[in-house]
Amino acid sequence: MALIFLIIMAIATVYSAYQQKAQLLRSAEIQMTDVLNGYLDSMNAMMFTGTMANREMLREKILSREEILDVRMLRGEAVSKVYGPGFDIEKPTDDLARRALVGERIVELNKVDGARVLTVIQPSLPAMESEAKAGSPR
Repeated sequence: MALIFLIIMAIATVYSAYQQKAQLLRSAEIQMTDVLNGYLDSMNAMMFTGTMANREMLREKILSREEILDVRMLRGEAVSKVYGPGFDIEKPTDDLARRALVGERIVELNKVDGARVLTVIQPSLPAMESEAKAGSPR
């Protein structure tokens, strides 16, 4: 009887740990999505107020948060044609960036230098719709 109790407790503990890990990951994803949405909202405000030349300052402010390793606002082809190429950091440099520019939302958990790193890439649907209207290939 005691052995059955121990087995049930072990299974319950493992399941509980798995559930907590999944919930923490989901919470981190939600938090990063909130940061990305705030970044996009701030960039939109900068566009409306004519302060886009200072956008790197906003990026540096977000990067000052200890838990954020990188943040970028990518320029699609149509935006680059109208407003110029922008900063080097705004160009797609890898497969994840190219996937984001065609509208794919990406959430990946990887190990980098022994640490778990959550990557959240959130395409801007209004920006993608503008690019589609401008004739940019999707």
